[in-house]
Amino acid sequence: MSLCLAKFSMVGHYHRGMVKSVDKHEYFYPGSPEPLGFGEKNSHTVGLLKIDKSGIKLETVPINIFRFVSTEINVSAATTREQIKTELENRIKSEVDKNTFLNVTLVGELASELDLEMDVLVEKLNEYCAFGILTDSTRSGFDLESISDDKTVRGKFVQTMQAKINQAEKKEKSQLEQALIYGLMAFDGRDLVNL
Repeated sequence: MSLCLAKFSMVGHYHRGMVKSVDKHEYFYPGSPEPLGFGEKNSHTVGLLKIDKSGIKLETVPINIFRFVSTEINVSAATTREQIKTELENRIKSEVDKNTFLNVTLVGELASELDLEMDVLVEKLNEYCAFGILTDSTRSGFDLESISDDKTVRGKFVQTMQAKINQAEKKEKSQLEQALIYGLMAFDGRDLVNL
């Protein structure tokens, strides 16, 4: 015997709206009126109940103004920062508006001589959305095997860093890999201030 006599209940607390049925009873979780983070991609709604002699009918009405969007952009084909900036702009301008919180991850292999200048790219990103996060997850285009064979300070640096990376725990490994790339960029005389 069911303890619930109601045919329909409005309950909470979930951020994402949903309708559940248990033992012929329906439960509506309206969710939060606005998404609260990048994990909430669906629209957020309120429930409009229509009650008549035939029963209860639920209509969900989207009310959220803001959206959270995550996307990846592969920059492997880019040979200049301007190409990356253009690709970023082309990808996002049709997908977002000023009510969008945008999380963009750059992926692919980046030419070793190419500086991303993340601050410039973030500025471009924020022209199109309420708030933008840009993450560099690109791989370096440096030929580490060839460089490590060099009988130079640069070659010894790569050998030492690779040995540390191979012995490192997972958490430290990514930091050491980034330090290796920054070190090679410094050897090339590139500006590391705006990374």
